[in-house]
Amino acid sequence: MTLTLDMSPTLINRTAVFNICNDIARIFADVDPWLYYFGVTVKQAPVAAEADTLKGILFQALSMAGEGRFDESRLNFGNVLRPSRKDGERRFFIDPLYILFSDLYPTDVVTVLDVSTVTQPEWHSPAVAALYAKAFEKLCQVQPKVVTISDNTAYTFYANYGFPLDRMRTVHLYSPGHLRDGLGVPPLHAVKPYFLFVGSLEARKNILGAMHAFRCSGLHERGYQLLVVGGRGHGAPEITQLAENTPGVTLYGYASNEDLCSIYAGATGFLYPSYLEGFGVPLLEAMMYGVPSIASTTGACPEVGGPHVAYCDPDDHEGMAEAMLHIAAMDPQARAALATNMRGWVNDRFSFEAFAANIRDAVLG
Repeated sequence: MTLTLDMSPTLINRTAVFNICNDIARIFADVDPWLYYFGVTVKQAPVAAEADTLKGILFQALSMAGEGRFDESRLNFGNVLRPSRKDGERRFFIDPLYILFSDLYPTDVVTVLDVSTVTQPEWHSPAVAALYAKAFEKLCQVQPKVVTISDNTAYTFYANYGFPLDRMRTVHLYSPGHLRDGLGVPPLHAVKPYFLFVGSLEARKNILGAMHAFRCSGLHERGYQLLVVGGRGHGAPEITQLAENTPGVTLYGYASNEDLCSIYAGATGFLYPSYLEGFGVPLLEAMMYGVPSIASTTGACPEVGGPHVAYCDPDDHEGMAEAMLHIAAMDPQARAALATNMRGWVNDRFSFEAFAANIRDAVLG
């Protein structure tokens, strides 16, 4: 069998999927896979000029989708060479969006991260939601093997599309290596103690709710701040406006891996009130750093945090505020005991080694 890995997401941004793609490439390095970018199969990652050409294919698709005229056959690949499939080739797509740039076989494997683009399209740009709707339609027509990153995502996909459960397998994500390696870095030397949110500035992340809860808690008057770390996403203007009008809220922006390790290490508490997460890597990261955490009852967060996280309805701002006050009042012994339990939970259930073994079995089996 010839394996081809879809590395298209690595050309778009530096979110969690970027690191997952690169980790997966390392996991399958021994089988010498081909690499796939927006319809093009190569042996080496494209250089800058080639990458820009390939990204242009995605922007063309987004433009067509935004105008309601997307059709795979109308994509213009220009002078980009599109080799035909090799005998016995299996393609592993790490995001369903990119099956729109390829033929798809039942022997292929596709990762479904979450289904919010079709269940809550208002949280996404209309063009992105339209493309994912096309991708899920194609997925259901061909019925390849599907890997989901949580049971919550699997059941949501089944409930909305009736996709056969026996064609799906859950492979949980893992604590990222670059953050595991940074566990010994000094904590951020902040002037004030802070609660932390990590994630892109998107409507579905419910950062507005986090800011409302912080205001309700009165923690700003007691010398605390809310630090929001992440790049801009769909919904950023409204989030930015509320942050500017909420005392004690700081929008940090994008943080390097090294800086993020230091930020986690210095946090009093972690707030993750997202309306829906296919998994919730930042919650796992906070737990790995022993930060007392508050997360939503919705989506996959309870699957990730287990019994070691406080949960609130994402619209229960007063409940979140009470949980934040409880964390702020924790004594050092209680914090240390909770940190030990959280790290044990992460190491036992979400190790990179377990992910690597499970994803190899799902893709090569």
